[in-house]
Amino acid sequence: MGYIDAGDWLEYKIQVDHTSDYAIAFRLASTKISSLQVLIDDEIELTQSITNTNGWQNWKTLSSSIHLPSGTHKIRLKAGSDGFNMNWFKIGNVTSNETEIQNAKQGVKLFPNPGDGIFQIQCNQEISAFLVFNLVGSQIARLEFSNTIDLSHLKAGIYFLKALSSQGDVLSTKKLIIRH
Repeated sequence: MGYIDAGDWLEYKIQVDHTSDYAIAFRLASTKISSLQVLIDDEIELTQSITNTNGWQNWKTLSSSIHLPSGTHKIRLKAGSDGFNMNWFKIGNVTSNETEIQNAKQGVKLFPNPGDGIFQIQCNQEISAFLVFNLVGSQIARLEFSNTIDLSHLKAGIYFLKALSSQGDVLSTKKLIIRH
């Protein structure tokens, strides 16, 4: 999400299995000090301060925690001010840190991206399998390693591909876009 102005918002419906404090992370880039509010069922649960990263594409991952009761909830991310872009956010087991993002850039190439669902893989690491996730974080496929993966059966949209080692460690996470 880019060109954010004060008051802009994104809203999602989430299902929380267990009442708990959960990690929340945001991948952000900014040209000035800004803020982002997290509202759960219209109540402010967190105001995340955003530091100046000195550029619209100078990404930094900021982490915090929020308390979520079990059940279905509406989560709204609301810009408290302008001056930032958001690449992604994640609630729960936050594993996509800056080191993983750097490894993804160095270790696995996925092309053409965007594509029609048939993707070529080039890597300099030993990969045993791929996990495919939708935008809400649900795993929708597990594929054994191949230099070509076929996801053409999926609807057009944005997905995430995680490359796994033979021990099950995440080696890389890539965003992929399917266009039909």
